[in-house]
Amino acid sequence: MKNKIMSLLKNLIVTDYFRFFIHIRNYLSIQIIAKALVIISIPIITRLLTPEDFGVLGLFDSTIAVMQLLLGLGLSGAIFRYILESTVHQNRKEFISTQLNLVFIVNIVIFTLLLYADDYIASYIGFPTSMLYYCYIISFLNLNFLIYKSILQADQKSGQLAKLEIFANVSKTILMVILIIILENQKYMGKVYSFLVIAGITMGYSFWKLGQRNYLGFILKTRHLVYSLSFALPLLPHQLSAYILNSFDRIIIGNQIGFQSVGLYSLAYSVGLLMNDVSQAINRAWSPYFIEKMNQLDYKSIQTTYNKNHKLILSAAFFLFCSPKKQFSY
Repeated sequence: MKNKIMSLLKNLIVTDYFRFFIHIRNYLSIQIIAKALVIISIPIITRLLTPEDFGVLGLFDSTIAVMQLLLGLGLSGAIFRYILESTVHQNRKEFISTQLNLVFIVNIVIFTLLLYADDYIASYIGFPTSMLYYCYIISFLNLNFLIYKSILQADQKSGQLAKLEIFANVSKTILMVILIIILENQKYMGKVYSFLVIAGITMGYSFWKLGQRNYLGFILKTRHLVYSLSFALPLLPHQLSAYILNSFDRIIIGNQIGFQSVGLYSLAYSVGLLMNDVSQAINRAWSPYFIEKMNQLDYKSIQTTYNKNHKLILSAAFFLFCSPKKQFSY
């Protein structure tokens, strides 16, 4: 009897969907811990920050999201796709080195333009020019980390990726709370400083790991530039539209009503994205799995996994729909 049970468990563990579900669990844990950190920190920071401070930080988050996309040109998606298609390590090295150098060149150009238009952009967003440069520096520091995460996702190293993202999120939250308590004036800068410090740490770590894989070097291959730009640039308006949807409403509310309303709106909006966290975790696991199975012409596994994912999403949606409203009250 014991042998039969052990054999059943062993067969369950080695099933294709079980391994796939482990990736979903890892990616979902990132989202859950991020939400949990917000919930845990809210009672603390709401006592220390004003609604206007929350509004400034809402614009700060939105600006960083848009800046990271523009500075990186969405090349992390091109890197993700190329890794799944490429089976030659040397080609991967040349491709990633080319993208890293391209990102550096693009950032030099964008920073030069920013020097001439900083006051106009800052006034349009609605916060000081110095805050705009903080957003730029943090976004720039995050680029290597985003590229390294794309590599881990393509290699289906969800466990390593989850550890890195959880470390970054936990570290930022703890440091943010400490700095908000310590700072006497402009306490919202505690979040800005914490993002800056952790972005520097994750950039250094990513730079080190990329160097270990021999991905660093001054290489600019025309064919790799054509491949990445032909993939990333057409998708850039689509990706920007998503960020604009999540960002410009807060900018308009901040300009027309005030930062206090932005703070309340941002909190309510995050609750509405709970279902998106589930689907995003499934999608991050699904993309490399799908391409791997397509390359193997394993259509049966694709259909089976798709059907199970569909049921999983419906179950999560039903659970959230039945959740008591008091859990999401403010």
